[in-house]
Amino acid sequence: LVERAVSWLRQRLAMNRQARDVKSAACPGRQAREADLGRLRAVDVGAGSGCIAIALAVNVAGLQIIATDISQAAIKVAERNAVKFGVSERVEFFCCDLFPSEKTFNVQPSTFNLIVANLPYIPTETLHGLRVYGREPTVALDGGADGLDVIRRLLAEAPRRLSPGGLILLEIEASQGAKVLSLAHDAFTEAKINLHQDLAGRDRLIEIAL
Repeated sequence: LVERAVSWLRQRLAMNRQARDVKSAACPGRQAREADLGRLRAVDVGAGSGCIAIALAVNVAGLQIIATDISQAAIKVAERNAVKFGVSERVEFFCCDLFPSEKTFNVQPSTFNLIVANLPYIPTETLHGLRVYGREPTVALDGGADGLDVIRRLLAEAPRRLSPGGLILLEIEASQGAKVLSLAHDAFTEAKINLHQDLAGRDRLIEIAL
């Protein structure tokens, strides 16, 4: 997920900067107003300890990213990690359910160019048999009866949160590929949607491109 996100962000930033430079050359007086053309908005939903958001900030110079989690304890850990890696000024944390509220964040609904997420995807009945059970917060693991409760809610809200031309990268459990692919097609009827496999050949990543 991180490697794909970094590649996409760098490519998109380069395209935006090129467009900005062309416009600035044509109309020098508009240079300051065109500065934001080189910027992108990204969000890591269900950030946990902040690994993905911090990795993106470390690897993409100048990127401003938002990281959200429903657990205040996780947010505190993530904030400390951002300080440790020197990106605390470029990663903004929100304790919330999926996306920050528009009132809190004071932005228009379709606000993010990139949405990345590694959400709880373990079925409840499977949870108790895992080694990590009891060592990790249940809220970070439990995906409901079929493991897709949180993913369903994300895909239901994502269409109004993703900017035109934007990208969603969603990590999934290997057995959920076909189901999540179907949910993604239901939510984004005109998007380009791909299911990617990991090095072991298992379904692992859903990519949705507008």
